[in-house]
Amino acid sequence: MNDLWDNWGALDALFERLHAWTPYRAVGAWPDPDMIPIGRLSQQGPVGSPRYSNLTADEQRTLMTLWSITRSPMMWGGDLTQNRASELALMNNAAVLAVDQHSRSNRQLYSGTGTVWTADAPSGTDKYVALFNRGGGTANVSVPLADLGMSSATVTDLWSGASLGTVSGTLSRSLPSHGSGLYRLTTQGTVPTPTDQTLTARHSGKLADVFNASTADGADVVQWGSNG
Repeated sequence: MNDLWDNWGALDALFERLHAWTPYRAVGAWPDPDMIPIGRLSQQGPVGSPRYSNLTADEQRTLMTLWSITRSPMMWGGDLTQNRASELALMNNAAVLAVDQHSRSNRQLYSGTGTVWTADAPSGTDKYVALFNRGGGTANVSVPLADLGMSSATVTDLWSGASLGTVSGTLSRSLPSHGSGLYRLTTQGTVPTPTDQTLTARHSGKLADVFNASTADGADVVQWGSNG
């Protein structure tokens, strides 16, 4: 693979490569998409004038989110002694770094303009979710909670530390162009376990079931992805 430099095209190309490396993950073996081209990248040459990274603030956060959700090695390419507050904030977020260091079963759910990755937290049933807007304008990026084995969840924004409350059905966020979000979801309800009475839609493979096996009048019928 060619060296990664600080431009969006090079960063965007890594989404598909990181997904392609998924089958080769193992304990002690993780994908290496190259050093992180953030911070002071040139002092006085040899190529170009002194400069900081050409990636925008949103693109820099996207890079760090992608590295974290894919458990990629964190090798900083800039001059550490000249980091500004913005670069230090990307390096020192303990909740984000925990995803890179301790998550499990890291995998892509959706590709394309609205790319979604998920991973399991190291204990319990919590999930990490990374949403990416790879398009040229602000857009909503969404993931059905059923695809995570959840019906509702409380959501924490790992970059800001803010609680986003409880969501049901779908997690959806408005993200800027080339922007991203990284979240921890704590389940408030799980999708039903399939039985021989479960209906399967042939066209989509999704399932219809009565929520929590309720027998009460007015019980909710839910549709969810068959994710095992």
